[in-house]
Amino acid sequence: MPNDIEISRLEKAKRELAMIENATLTSVEDAAKAVGILVASYPQTPPAEPDVYMRQLRGLLSSFPTNAIETLVDPLRGILTQCKFLPSIAEVYEWLEKFQEPDRRMAVRLRDHITMLEHAPLPSSEPAPPPLSVRRKQIEDIPPGLRKPEKLRIKDLDWLKPLEQQDPVERRVNERFAKTQRSVPELAMQALKNLEDMR
Repeated sequence: MPNDIEISRLEKAKRELAMIENATLTSVEDAAKAVGILVASYPQTPPAEPDVYMRQLRGLLSSFPTNAIETLVDPLRGILTQCKFLPSIAEVYEWLEKFQEPDRRMAVRLRDHITMLEHAPLPSSEPAPPPLSVRRKQIEDIPPGLRKPEKLRIKDLDWLKPLEQQDPVERRVNERFAKTQRSVPELAMQALKNLEDMR
């Protein structure tokens, strides 16, 4: 089960994705106003067929979110700063697509993030192994009579994992144990020393 931080991240990502995906499309009236502003901004170059141009542009603008259209006709950030002459329908479309691209990329990242958070592995129910100092104390506390290899094997210590889950150092200790007659505490102490040296 995800923890509270992951749940809050998940909810935030879902809200942000919903804002991008459910952005309000421009109404026909607002699109008509934007077309009027755009055409009026280029008085020296009226379109050859004003009715056709305005109808087509109005249809194009009504298929994009309101914030994109507001930015399109903005005198400081919009298409007016890039086109010296009245832009064609294709130029307006390209400008709007370029404006929308960051939102599309963000939506893809948010979807991936949401998927990752929803399918995060459940936390392990096994307790974390004790720190090295506690492990060393456990080894030192083994009674001398149990220190012979035939009576105590490394795998019998509760803090060691099964062979397939062991890290390379633990695996090497077990392999050496099978080949030597050294006592378990000596080998385990060497393994702990190797672990400390690696850090």
